[in-house]
Amino acid sequence: LEAHQKYTGKAINKAACDIVKEIASEGNALTVGSISQTPSYLSGLGKQTVQAEFKKQIQVFVDNQLDFVLCEYFEHVEEIEWAIQVCKESGKPVAATMCIGPEGDMHGVSAAECAVRMARAGADIVGLNCHFDPS
Repeated sequence: LEAHQKYTGKAINKAACDIVKEIASEGNALTVGSISQTPSYLSGLGKQTVQAEFKKQIQVFVDNQLDFVLCEYFEHVEEIEWAIQVCKESGKPVAATMCIGPEGDMHGVSAAECAVRMARAGADIVGLNCHFDPS
């Protein structure tokens, strides 16, 4: 893109896909596209709006034939369930990680329950990121 052009999420993700695919081909590595939590969820705009945002983001990864998609750094299990559902529609394997602490997600849903719900939503790989100091 030229300096005077508008930078869009789609254009940035497309450029990132190009770089990732080039680097991955040097070592026969897998490629991944990642999505994370949205301001729309916290604003209470609802499942349909939030999932529409995810679909736009994921489509770039599908169009660029990345190997799998990653839902990462989500703080609310409901939102990551919505993300996983959209990612599964892509036909790509889905990895999902939540950003949680000792009390679970931001609504107090335990880490174990979050893991179960991510798996039931269709995640092929389930993990976590530490949200708080482990002590």
